[in-house]
Amino acid sequence: MTTQVYVPGPRAATSLHTYINDVLTTRYFDNKISRYLRPSDIDKLANDLNVRNIVESDRTIPRVKKNLLINVIKRKGRRMFIICVAAKITMHYLSIFLLHRATDAEIPFAHDKFIDQPQDVRDNASLFNEFQHLVPQALTGGGFAAHYSSAGVPIELPGSSQGVESLGSGVSGTVYKARLDTDYCKIPEITA
Repeated sequence: MTTQVYVPGPRAATSLHTYINDVLTTRYFDNKISRYLRPSDIDKLANDLNVRNIVESDRTIPRVKKNLLINVIKRKGRRMFIICVAAKITMHYLSIFLLHRATDAEIPFAHDKFIDQPQDVRDNASLFNEFQHLVPQALTGGGFAAHYSSAGVPIELPGSSQGVESLGSGVSGTVYKARLDTDYCKIPEITA
């Protein structure tokens, strides 16, 4: 069982932001320095008490919408919640992201996901994109591979730009050999 980290008080978001920075893992991987949260730290930080306390203390969310937002975060946005706190994005914008069907499963977001939204939403989505490497991401070709090199994600994908030959083609695209920092990526155990 993991120990929960509870950050009480009206300045909970600031306190949790500071705590996130304190527990970031720093690794030197593939000639880059990577900073990220381990999955176990995300579980400790995005617990029900912290989600409730931070949403309740955020003045950008109308009182009547707070319980709904808390429930949506618990169901499909805990990692998005952590990214927003780390980036100092208000819960108002997290609610907009979730309203537009963004979920933890979609991280990393495509850069044009919120292109049809007002400028303030696009600005906060851009800030979100800068911080989304802090949490483990799905290993998808379209999103992850395009995002990893600029964000400092601890994965090495030798691709055609480096002159490395592929291992072949699969149903979803070209297959390359990769090295992963297993503290960053949640990889399920495969049994025969």
